[in-house]
Amino acid sequence: MKRLRLHYAKRGPLCFVPHVELPPLFCRAARRAGLLPALTEGMAPHPRVVLGPPLPMGVVGLDEPADFWFDEADDEALSLWPRFFPRGLDVKGVEEIAEGPGLSRLCQAAAHRVLLRRFPSEEALEPLLVRHYGEALLAFSRERGGFSATLADPNQNGPGSLVKALVEAGLLEGWADLLIVRTAVGTWDGKTLSALRARR
Repeated sequence: MKRLRLHYAKRGPLCFVPHVELPPLFCRAARRAGLLPALTEGMAPHPRVVLGPPLPMGVVGLDEPADFWFDEADDEALSLWPRFFPRGLDVKGVEEIAEGPGLSRLCQAAAHRVLLRRFPSEEALEPLLVRHYGEALLAFSRERGGFSATLADPNQNGPGSLVKALVEAGLLEGWADLLIVRTAVGTWDGKTLSALRARR
């Protein structure tokens, strides 16, 4: 059995595919390429897949991780696999993972880039984020056209709640006023995010 980590970008119309629908999509593509997904045990076996932290619909992901287990996975089939992905899912890399922690332990934090139609004053925005996320707001910086924010525990602190907080504060009207891009997920050492990246 092989454990493979796929690094992929999710953009365009695929941003509106729910997180829970990605495993069947990936596994259909795998079977078409000639890969044989390993199945879980139990009364209702299903392909053994572990995704990174969920993305709300409409949020772009530039480098998302997912772990797959295959009973059969030769190099030729692996090279064919991305060809069966729908448009909007772009492979950044695939690597074999022998041993080590799972994605839930490796995805401690996530970095986001937020682009706004109109930028609220920094005096209003940063205190709002601090109040909303508390210690989960690991880093914040204003950038051209918006800001960047790194959040701890991306399974619990996603960008969806950020939009809700901005709307409630009257700083924007809704999702149409901004674009959110998750640029990376990874571990946090207290100062910086060490992103999970595909090995080149």
